[in-house]
Amino acid sequence: MKLYLLNYADDRFGYKGGRFLKNQARLNESAQNQGINHIVSWTWPKLAATSFYAEHKEYLDKNRFENGAVWKPFIVQQLLQEIEQEDIIFYYDCGAYTINRPVSILIDLCLRNGGTLFHEWGEKNLKYTKRDAFVYMDCDSPRYHNAVALQNTWFLLQKNEFAEKFVSEWLRYNLDERIASYVKPNTCGLPDLLGFVENRGDQSIFTNLSIKYRICTFQGAGGIKNRQVDNFVDSLSLRSRGQRFITNTKIQAKSWLGRSAYQVRMRGKPLKFSIGEISVNLYPYGGAVRQMWCGNDAKRAVIKSLLSLTHQDSSIVEVGANVGLLSTFLAKKLGGGRICAIEPDPELCFHLKKNLELNDCSERVVVVQKAVSEQSGQATLQQNRVWHDPFNTIGKPIDENCRIVGLREVSVSHLVDILESQQFTKPDMLIIDASGAELPILKGAIPLLSSDSSPIVIYNCIHVACLGFGYQPMEIQDLMRHYGYRLFRLVTGQKLSELPSDCNHEGFIYGFKNNRLPESDNIQFLYLPKQAEANSEDISEPANKTE
Repeated sequence: MKLYLLNYADDRFGYKGGRFLKNQARLNESAQNQGINHIVSWTWPKLAATSFYAEHKEYLDKNRFENGAVWKPFIVQQLLQEIEQEDIIFYYDCGAYTINRPVSILIDLCLRNGGTLFHEWGEKNLKYTKRDAFVYMDCDSPRYHNAVALQNTWFLLQKNEFAEKFVSEWLRYNLDERIASYVKPNTCGLPDLLGFVENRGDQSIFTNLSIKYRICTFQGAGGIKNRQVDNFVDSLSLRSRGQRFITNTKIQAKSWLGRSAYQVRMRGKPLKFSIGEISVNLYPYGGAVRQMWCGNDAKRAVIKSLLSLTHQDSSIVEVGANVGLLSTFLAKKLGGGRICAIEPDPELCFHLKKNLELNDCSERVVVVQKAVSEQSGQATLQQNRVWHDPFNTIGKPIDENCRIVGLREVSVSHLVDILESQQFTKPDMLIIDASGAELPILKGAIPLLSSDSSPIVIYNCIHVACLGFGYQPMEIQDLMRHYGYRLFRLVTGQKLSELPSDCNHEGFIYGFKNNRLPESDNIQFLYLPKQAEANSEDISEPANKTE
């Protein structure tokens, strides 16, 4: 019995900087260091020389997002035809991966499992498999929808009759663009399932077939950690399993205590929160209030900083107001100032108004029930279950904290149009916490950003949420700097440190123009020396939408 490492590298499309060939060389070297002597490496020229390419040239000339990495089952099938019965294929993608652990434990698991070793992604299959894939593979049932999605970054497969059948089906389905494409719209006439993010091509097919044949799969280190095979191997040790059990138990116990205490308070009077001299009472509804109750220090620090930037006559706009945690605190400090609180979810708007009434702030806050973007019209708001509502989104629900339970059509407007209708044409401060919609919102507010009286802008940059709207987090910084803003991150509740231009910071980012830098004893600014800007490194704070 022999073990064959199999991989493929193709830098034609420049994906991930075109580093796959270099990664392939590093992977092969690490495999040899672990005693793997049989290595089969494919590249684009080798694939293009096959009769398979000649037969499917148009499909294979497309990038992997269009053909679902159809080359993967093909090269596995080719190697199966060349090796002896009971030999094992160890396939591994050419990402930035290496093999630094003995592979004997992987071989043993593969043999004990009937010739397969597949690892799990950890989330439901419906999140990463489009409806066409379910329908055209005859898998459109809850058994497939709710099963755990797999990753095939790497896997072990022993040559036998079943393996040949499995890979033959995998390739056949992967040649169907309706099933394999990441980007091709559904043609079956049915909508994607609630919580769907994107199709994963070969991986979606791989998962459905594993469910079909009831293959036993392995949790390993869990999620993205499993992509590095060393993490999977380490997770199998007793010490690692014990540490993971203790960590998970602590997390679950803390979460249970928080939920239990919160539920007890839900039966009684509103909750009281104090920051400095400002105190508010809030009804125990919504994830934002629950986070405060459970001791979210990052959220308290943000509120403290915003209170320091607020004056009695401030005009403030909050996009993504949720149930009014922030609007209520700020409204308590206002005298003659006003707040425009914008929230698309009708249930959250209802509780926002109730909290404002509870704190006698209704006259200082106008509530607008709309979504905000760079395009006006209608959008589908994906609503999360109770306590996960801060992750509601009109983008793709990519964040791992999303727990989608409903869809609702909502009205969408430009921010400038909303402010004109509410006579908020010159706000002093704009706060955006909108589950990844920050860039579309700001693009729809260019007249505001470019004006002589442009506001202070504070936005929450959650990297994975940005991806749900199809953009990179740094694009927001680029836009803000283009319109003359200097950007800062929160160090403490009263200290802001300027961000260098190459700092991909995650969390709340504060934008000021030079003419709007506040002169206050309550806020300290740490400015970035121009000569040091290029060499500075980010000291990241945790994102504030944590569950």
